[in-house]
Amino acid sequence: MQWTAQQLDIRAKAYNRIYFNNEIKKPIYVFWSKTLFNSHSNKNGYCRSLSDRHLIVLNITHKNASDEVMRSLLVHEMIHAWQNEYDPHRNDEWAKYRGHGPSFQQKCAELNAKFKFRYPLARYASTRHMKSIQKTNKDVFYVYKMTTNPKLPGQV
Repeated sequence: MQWTAQQLDIRAKAYNRIYFNNEIKKPIYVFWSKTLFNSHSNKNGYCRSLSDRHLIVLNITHKNASDEVMRSLLVHEMIHAWQNEYDPHRNDEWAKYRGHGPSFQQKCAELNAKFKFRYPLARYASTRHMKSIQKTNKDVFYVYKMTTNPKLPGQV
């Protein structure tokens, strides 16, 4: 399946109802970006929150992603939208967490426990942390791991 922005807008509304109990009040719009797919970027997407809406921008390379991969990626970005509306401290330690601080991690754990995502929501979902995405026949994606690579205490 090749995802359109319109299909993802519909998914975002449904996911807000299913996973967030309609807690995200501002509308969410999803866009594809070719600029995220370049030699200087390793991002799968990002969420930008404005005063009246949330914009989720996804890397064009995921246009053919499976339902499960897209669900994890879209819900990951929607957690950022949720944080924008409910966590006034989300950017307190930006240099340390890059938007993936305690409230983000807590929401991931809550959703993972409640909904049993096939590819669990994680602190990071950048291309360098999605260790084994392999594109195979007919644009089917197999994701074996979506992991973080946190530094252990004492590591530099």
